[in-house]
Amino acid sequence: MSANNPQQRTWPVRPLWVFNGLLVAALLIAGLVMHGGETVEKSFPSYAKTSAAERGWLTPLTPPTATGIRLKYDLDTNHRILTFSYPGSFDVQLIQHCRQVTAGDIRRPVLTAGWWPKDLSGGSLPVTPRHSFYECRAENGFLALDARRNKAYFWSY
Repeated sequence: MSANNPQQRTWPVRPLWVFNGLLVAALLIAGLVMHGGETVEKSFPSYAKTSAAERGWLTPLTPPTATGIRLKYDLDTNHRILTFSYPGSFDVQLIQHCRQVTAGDIRRPVLTAGWWPKDLSGGSLPVTPRHSFYECRAENGFLALDARRNKAYFWSY
């Protein structure tokens, strides 16, 4: 066999390189699996300032008169938390398909954010007189209304 014959040339495979390559690939895959998803946070001064695509991340429970909208969503799991202010009283037509529940009936949000109220986070939600709670199955989530402050909080499950 001639060293100048390219058909007969063999490249030595170094087992350590193969092992290292497999190890790096495994770590990259594990990192992607453990990451849990890419989250996005957005805020809008009003409903009118949102695009049609952004409205898809809101909920039909968000009235067109909503202001101070804050939103966080996970692109992989579709979990989201959302808050907004509403003028006057909340439009009951928006929650006609929801049922009022107690704090003991709801699940805590999967996501959290610095702007999300502490009394709507944690292991179990306290009975808080400032919120009226609704389960909205069509939206796969819960709605908490704070009528004193005209604030709404929505989270998906």
